[in-house]
Amino acid sequence: MIEEHPAPVTGSGDEGFIRHAGRGFLLTFYAALRALKLYPVENAAVQKALEELHGSALTLLDRENELELRLSGDFLFINGTRLRLELDNFAAFSNLLTTLRAFDIGAFRTAAGI
Repeated sequence: MIEEHPAPVTGSGDEGFIRHAGRGFLLTFYAALRALKLYPVENAAVQKALEELHGSALTLLDRENELELRLSGDFLFINGTRLRLELDNFAAFSNLLTTLRAFDIGAFRTAAGI
């Protein structure tokens, strides 16, 4: 059996990938915020959550030139692709919306090499 590997995508043309990886990023971001709320930064749980967030960001940055999380109304966008609110990510989604609004953050960007 021959395995086929999809050709690497550069730029922001693959919305399916961005939605899937963006959802992972959203969930790891939420987990890191929760861990930081409960424990000091030196705690192993916080360190693990931050490592997972970093890995999730790198997954996106491997295929995209930058990672932009943007808040627009009641929607979150990753690199211009709207993330869909689903039952399994509702807590993370609403928590991030509330946190970003509380600190008047409309968007943040990071480039490869973080």
